[in-house]
Amino acid sequence: MKPNLTLNLGVRWEVSMPWYDTQGKIQAFVPGLQSTQFPLSPTGLVFPGDPGIPKTLAPTRYKNFAPRLGLAYSPGFSDGVLGKIFGGPARRASGVVRHLLHIG
Repeated sequence: MKPNLTLNLGVRWEVSMPWYDTQGKIQAFVPGLQSTQFPLSPTGLVFPGDPGIPKTLAPTRYKNFAPRLGLAYSPGFSDGVLGKIFGGPARRASGVVRHLLHIG
């Protein structure tokens, strides 16, 4: 690796909590399943409260783990137009931090 390139590796955990309607006025389509909440509805159209159908219509997933990769690159421009756009070298920023924090 180079001093101006950072590589981050890790694992991400994300809970998938589907939204739901507080009044239960949502529906889902499950082929071949007949609703017991609304028996006259078309086959496949199911509602919260039907057997096997939670109020969110989808289960909450707690086992969502995924790899995570991050890259950060600092081109290190110090002169010219790009130096003015990107702020030049890092030592200028540390001077600003020292001034704001009244250090040394």
